[in-house]
Amino acid sequence: MGPDNNMGTITHLPVSVNKLATVLFLIFGSVLVEDLFVFAETPTTTITYTTGAGDLGTRTITQDHTILIVGGTRSDQGSGTNLFHSFKQFNVGGGDTAKFLNTTPSLHTDAILSRVTGGSLSSIYGTIDTSSYPGTNFFLMNPAGIVFGPSAILNVSGSVAFTTADYLRLANANGSNAGIFHANTTATNLLTSASVAAFGFLGENPVAIEAQGTTLAMQPGQSISLVGGNITVQSGMLIDKADPSAPGNQVYIGSIASPGELLAGTLAPAENIIRQFPGTLGTVHISHESKIDTSNQNGGTIRIRGGHLVVDNSKIFAGSGGISFDTTSISLKNSALIGTYTTATANAGDITLRAARDIKMDSHARVESQTFVASRDAGNITFRTSQGNVTLSNDATITSQAFTGGRNAGSIEIEAQNGDIRLETSSLIFPSTDREAKGIGGVRITANNLELSQASRIDSDNKTTQVASPIDILVRGRLRLTGGSEIESTTTLGKARAADMIIKASEIQILEGSKLSANAEAASTGAGGGISIQGLVGSSDSVTVDGPGSGIFTGTKGIGPGGAIDLVTRSLSLQNGGTISAETTGTSASAIGGSINITATDQVTLTDGASITARSTGPADAGTISINAGQQLDLMGKSSITTEAKQASGGNINLQATDRIRLVDSTLSASVSDGPGGGGNISIDPKLVLFQNSTVLAQADQGTGGRIAIRADSFVSDANTVVNADAGRGVNGTVTIQSPTSNLSGTVGQLVSKTSPPQVLLQNRCVALAGGEQSTFLLAGRDTLPTEPGGWLNSPISMEHWTGKDTEHASGLMARKTESKRLPSIATHKNDPTILSLRRLTPPGFLVRAFATGSTGCPS
Repeated sequence: MGPDNNMGTITHLPVSVNKLATVLFLIFGSVLVEDLFVFAETPTTTITYTTGAGDLGTRTITQDHTILIVGGTRSDQGSGTNLFHSFKQFNVGGGDTAKFLNTTPSLHTDAILSRVTGGSLSSIYGTIDTSSYPGTNFFLMNPAGIVFGPSAILNVSGSVAFTTADYLRLANANGSNAGIFHANTTATNLLTSASVAAFGFLGENPVAIEAQGTTLAMQPGQSISLVGGNITVQSGMLIDKADPSAPGNQVYIGSIASPGELLAGTLAPAENIIRQFPGTLGTVHISHESKIDTSNQNGGTIRIRGGHLVVDNSKIFAGSGGISFDTTSISLKNSALIGTYTTATANAGDITLRAARDIKMDSHARVESQTFVASRDAGNITFRTSQGNVTLSNDATITSQAFTGGRNAGSIEIEAQNGDIRLETSSLIFPSTDREAKGIGGVRITANNLELSQASRIDSDNKTTQVASPIDILVRGRLRLTGGSEIESTTTLGKARAADMIIKASEIQILEGSKLSANAEAASTGAGGGISIQGLVGSSDSVTVDGPGSGIFTGTKGIGPGGAIDLVTRSLSLQNGGTISAETTGTSASAIGGSINITATDQVTLTDGASITARSTGPADAGTISINAGQQLDLMGKSSITTEAKQASGGNINLQATDRIRLVDSTLSASVSDGPGGGGNISIDPKLVLFQNSTVLAQADQGTGGRIAIRADSFVSDANTVVNADAGRGVNGTVTIQSPTSNLSGTVGQLVSKTSPPQVLLQNRCVALAGGEQSTFLLAGRDTLPTEPGGWLNSPISMEHWTGKDTEHASGLMARKTESKRLPSIATHKNDPTILSLRRLTPPGFLVRAFATGSTGCPS
C-alpha cells in the first residue's frame, strides 16, 4: 500500500461562516437526552489531514470556497479499487465545498473511505463533491460525531455512508479478501479492495449523528446510510433524484448503544457480536415534518434499526423495495405517515415493523400501502412484537388499499407474541379495494388479549370479483369490544364473497353497542361472509353479548346468500338487548339468509330483551337456528329466539339441552307474517321443558303452519303460555308434545272419578299416611302463595340434574344435585299407577311445614 503521489500544491485556509445556534434535545418517554452538539455559530470550513503515524497521504488544496482533496492511499499496494483518506478535522461550512479530486482517472475506484481522527465532530453545512469519481461510493467515519446543517449537499454519484463507528470491516472477517479500516491511528489497518461489510463499534456509547433542516438527495439507484449512536433527523429530507428508468434508492439508518457490529446493507447485528435487547441499540428520532422518500418509478428500500424509533409528524415513503423497522420499540405519532406505493413497473413494497417491546401509533398516525396500477399489487403490512403490546389510538390507521385501476390489496398481520393488541379512540385496521380492483388481502391478529374501544374498527371492504381473504383472530385470552367498536367484513360493490371472520379466543365480550358483522351490501352480487367463533382448542370459555345494538351479525342486501354464524363455547350469555342475527333483505330468491349454529357445553342464557334471530324481508327463505345449549337453555325477561319471513318460508329452530329448556316471559317463533310461505319448524328436546308466560309459535299467513315438536321427560307450562302453529288463510301446522310427565295448566279435562266431600277428607285427614287410597285435605297458609297471581310455587321436587351453578335464578321447579347424583324416583301408588304420591316426592316433614297452618296431627 502507498500514498497517491499525483498531487498539486498543498495549502489549507478556513473559509466561510454561517450563523446558526444549535441546541438539540431529544425526548423519549420520560427521559431527556441532551445531544453533544452545541454551537455558538455554524462551523468554519476546517479540513486538515492526519500527519505522523496515521498519515495516509491525504492532502488539501484551497480554491476560493472549495477545498480540493487529493492523494490518499490505495488498497493492494496502490493498485486496488478502494481509496483511503485520513483527516484530523473535517468540517464543511455553508456555501463551501469539499471536493475529492481524482488525479489518477486511469485507476478505477470503487469506494472512497475517509476517517476523522482528531476527536472533534464533523459538521457538514456545505457540499461534499466526489463527481470526479463517477459511480464511486463514499464513506465518512468519525467516532466523535457528525452533524448535517440545513445547507448540506451531497454531490456523490455512488452510495454514501456516514458513521460514528470505530472501524469499517472489509468483507467477511475470515474471508480471503478480509480487511479492516480503523479510525484510531494507533490500530493496525488491513486495507483491501473488498467492499464494506460491517460498521464496528468499540465503546459503550457511540456518538450521535444529526441532520437539521437538511435535504440530502441521492443519485438514482444509490443508497445513503447513517450508522452511529442516536440518530436524529429534524425538518430534514433524505430523498431520491427521481429517474423513471433508474433503479430505486435505499436508505439505511442504524443506531447502536453498545459495542458490536452492524452489517452493511441489512444493519442486522453481526453474528456473535451483539444481540438485540434493551440497552444495546440507540434511538432514532425523525421529527418536525421530516421526509424520507425512495418512492420513485422503480421503487426503493428504507431500513431502520435501533433501540427506540420515534417518527413524529414526519413521512417515510418507499416503492417496491419496502420499509423495514427492526427496533426495541416504535412510536408513530402526530400524523406520522409510513407508506409504500406502486409505480408503473413495480408492486408496492411490504411494510414490516418488528420490535422487542411496544409498538404505538397515536394521533392520526398512518401506515399504508397502496396500488393505483392495473397490473400491480399493494404491499403487505406486518407488525410484530416479541415481548410488548401493539396500541393504536386517536384515529391511528393501518390500511392496504387497491384503488380503481389497481390490482390486489395486500394483507395486514399484527402479532403480539407475548402481549396485547389495543385499538382505541376511533382507530382503524382497513384492507379495502375499489370496484375495478382484483382482490383483497386478509387480516390476521395474534395476541394474548385484543381490545377495541371507543368506536375503533377492523374492517375488510371487498369490492372485487375475488373472494376476500379472511379476518383471522387468534387470542389466547380475551377479545373485548366496547364503545360501539366493530370487527366487520363487507362486500359492497363486487361479485365476490365478503371475507369470512374466524375468531379463536378463550373469552369474548361484545359490549356497549359493539359488533361482529359480515355483510353483503345492496349493490353487491356476492355472498356475505361467515363468522366462526371458538376457542383455541375446541370451545371458547365464554361469549358475552351485552347491551342494545351489541351483537354478532351476518346479512345480505343484494342477491347473494348471507353467511352463517357458527359459535362453539362453554357458556353463551346474551343480555340487555344483545343480539345474534342472520338477516336477508335481498330482493332475489337466491339471497337466502344465513344459518345460526350454536354449540355450548354448559349453558346458553338470554335475559332482558336479548335475541337470536334469523330474518327474511324478501322472497328468500330465512335461515335456520340450531342451538345445542349443553346443560340448559334459559330465556327470560322478554328475550326471544325467532326465525321470521315476510314473503318466503320461515327458518327452522332446533333446540337441544341435556337438562332443561326454560322460557320465562319470552318467545320462540318460526313464523311467516305475510305471503304464501310456510311457517318454520320448532324442535325442542331436553329432559325438562318449562314455559311460563311465554309464546311458542310456528304460524303462517297463506301457507302451511309449521310443526312444533317437544320431546322431554317432563313438560310444564302455565296457563299464560301459548303454543301455536296455526295458519290464518292456509293449512294449520301441528303441535306435538311427547312427555311422560306433562302439566298443561289452564287446560280443561274431565276427572275420572268424583271428588270426595271436604267434610270426609277433614275427618280422615291422615288417610294418605295410613296407606289408604283417598286424598288428604290440608289447610294452607300465606306461605304457599305464589309470587304473582297464577304463578308457580317454589318446590323442592327434584325434576332434573342441577349443577348448583345457577343460584341467581333458583326459583320454581329447581334441579337439585343429590348425593348419589341420580334423579329421585317419582313413585306412583301401589294400587293405581295413575295416582302420584306427593309424600314419596318430598323430604320428611315437608307437607307439615310447607302446607299446613299448624300441626296436622299426622306423623310425617
